Parts: sequence; C-alpha cells; structure tokens
Amino acid sequence: MLLACLSGFWARTSSMVCLVLFAGLFGPSLTATQPPATKIDADELRHDEQKLVTEFRGNVRLNRGGLSLQGDALELEQLPNSGMKGRVTGQPARFQQKPADSNESVEGQGKTIQYNSQTEIVVIDGEAVLRRLLNGQVVDTVAGDRLVYDQVTQTYRVESTPGQPRTRMTLMPRPAQTPTPPPPSLSRPPTSTPSKP
Repeated sequence: MLLACLSGFWARTSSMVCLVLFAGLFGPSLTATQPPATKIDADELRHDEQKLVTEFRGNVRLNRGGLSLQGDALELEQLPNSGMKGRVTGQPARFQQKPADSNESVEGQGKTIQYNSQTEIVVIDGEAVLRRLLNGQVVDTVAGDRLVYDQVTQTYRVESTPGQPRTRMTLMPRPAQTPTPPPPSLSRPPTSTPSKP
C-alpha cells in the first residue's frame, strides 16, 4: 500500500516534507511476517501506478529498519512478491546499514547507489567508498569506481575502470586481544608440613 502526499504528478512543497510508507519495501531483512515500515522524506514526488514506479526529488531520505539511503533523487520500482529496487543519485548519494543488535555498521557513498530487496545487494557507482565501523570508529575503508556489497554475506567486491585511480583499501590497526586468564583451579594448593627441630 502506498500513502503519499500527492500522486500522479509533481508536487512541490516549500516547507512541507512528503512522507511515504511502503509496506514490504526492501524485503525480509528484519522479520518475514511483518516487515518494518519504510519512511521516505523528499521535497517532491511523482508516482505512476501503472508502472509501479515512484520518483522522489530534493533532499531524499529513506529509512527502513537498520537501512538508510540519502541523496538528491530516488527512483523506486515495485517488484513481484512485495520486492522493491531503488536507485539513489546525489553529490554524493549515501547509504548506511546498522543492525539493531550489533555494534558494527557499514556506510558507503558514491554518485549512484542501487539497492534490490530481493537480493539484498547494494551497488555503488562513481567514486565509490565503503567504510566498516565498530563502535562508531572506522575499521576498514575501501574505494574504487564500482563497489558491490552483499548485505546477507557481508562481503564486497571493488572494481576500477582502466585509466582511473586504482582500487584502494585501508585497514586500521585493531586493538590487541586481551588474553583470557585461565579459570581458577578446583584442586587445593599443596600444603607445607612443618619441619621438625
């Protein structure tokens, strides 16, 4: 179901921000029985019910569970089985994924970001950068022309076009693991016997 401020034509708002809620947008990333609502704020929108495509323009912000997308424009297409795919453009376009039960997060940026809820793959094109954070601190950074991030397996692949800057990865030093002391022994320590004079 799509609730929108206006549909079928461009709606220009000066001080008002449109809010759109999609049921089932971006797949079963939290629960299969009741997916969270997806909230999209933008300055204007256009919805085509025949093509099941919605376009958002101006300071676009999408939030759904732990996923966040931001950019200048967003085009969303509804897919069969309540799936969706979206393409965000911006200077830069940004995304962030932060699971509720984790202290790790992933954030990325580029000229365009594509997301498919059925595959849960994020594709970042044009000066693509991906950062992995732990407790808010950057742990890894990778950059290239095109970056493909799989949210399910938490793996990524980076490509660079010939003639463009090479792919680059920066790994930050990780704190040393503190060794765990061995558990206390359950046996009694040896007792000394007094010596006879």
